[in-house]
Amino acid sequence: MADKPSKGLADIIAASTALSDIDGRAGLLFYRGYDIHQLAGSAAFEEIAYLLQRGHPPTRDELAGYAAEIAAGRVPGPLATGCLPEVAARQSPMEAMRSLVSLAGADDPDKDSNSAEANIRKAARLTAQQPVLVAAYHAARTGGKPARRTPAWGWPRTSCCSCAARPLPRGRRRSWTPAWCCTLTTP
Repeated sequence: MADKPSKGLADIIAASTALSDIDGRAGLLFYRGYDIHQLAGSAAFEEIAYLLQRGHPPTRDELAGYAAEIAAGRVPGPLATGCLPEVAARQSPMEAMRSLVSLAGADDPDKDSNSAEANIRKAARLTAQQPVLVAAYHAARTGGKPARRTPAWGWPRTSCCSCAARPLPRGRRRSWTPAWCCTLTTP
């Protein structure tokens, strides 16, 4: 009897990418060749974002420069902020994120360029704006106060982008866990 064909995309390569590799049978996920379990135990969010966006782990100077890029790029443009109340009233969180990221991209100063350099700048700005958009969406949905700017951050600590910069108790190693990441906290 002939083998039955597999259902769905099981054992089918749908696309090839340098960003990640998944070994579902062994339960392994790699970002740019690095085991995520090792990254989660030792790398800050910004380090992983840099690795994914730029192809290699950052040096200290590169990480400092990237952190400055993230801080400078946190402010969403007028399209995203202007449409946010209506988006929050009509869309679920994932739908809203899709819409708001598209609107933020339309406001990006490099929106008309697809050069490698422009794409790197756009990636950093969109990475920076996502936690701000999530916080603003949450405030609009719950009737809470909008996020306020702070001198040290530019915007409040709202998600993964800022969790990595929180001080850790002495002797603790940094790890990314959904239990404390992506929560709305304002200074």
